[in-house]
Amino acid sequence: MAISSHFTPESAHFVPDSRQAWLRLVVAVLIAAVGAVGMWSVVVVMPVVQAEFAATRGAVSLSATAIFFGFGLGGVIMGKITDRVGIVPAMAIGIVFVVISYVFAGLSAALWQFILASFLMGLGASTTFAPLMAEASHWFERYRGLAVTIVAAGNYIAGTFWPPLVNWGTQAYGWRATHFAIAIACGVLMTVLVLVLRQIMMKR
Repeated sequence: MAISSHFTPESAHFVPDSRQAWLRLVVAVLIAAVGAVGMWSVVVVMPVVQAEFAATRGAVSLSATAIFFGFGLGGVIMGKITDRVGIVPAMAIGIVFVVISYVFAGLSAALWQFILASFLMGLGASTTFAPLMAEASHWFERYRGLAVTIVAAGNYIAGTFWPPLVNWGTQAYGWRATHFAIAIACGVLMTVLVLVLRQIMMKR
């Protein structure tokens, strides 16, 4: 079995398909579900952003394009970082991008700034998909395929609860305040979950 180059001596006795592996998987899915917010929130706020900046539908749709471009490019970049230093440092970088992108989006004074923020959202979200799936593949032998698909499902779990929350926040407090709230929520939740994942990975 291929083992990540960043595995520490403390994890040298890790047993694939063990209870510890499943605990890691649960935390990984939670991280993916929280961190993938960027893939879903822009669709919800697109109409109000379009109205505020008096833009065409085509112009505001570039924000969705930017997210997917950032997501694809980020998957390559974050995958390389994961190979070099491990999933936890890569996730930390992803958290920074997610927080900065949502703060920047909430402060946007022009549509191009919102589109740029959307690109950063994609970069941040990318860490929670392919790199996390690749990392999870090291935790299992017998159930490797199942584990990878479960982690991938975290992105779609995000699609079940983030859009209603973003829609409610936008209607109740406005899209800018909602973006600030997402930055805080993701920053706190993802940091806690990544620290939990790191702690589990350090256990013998």
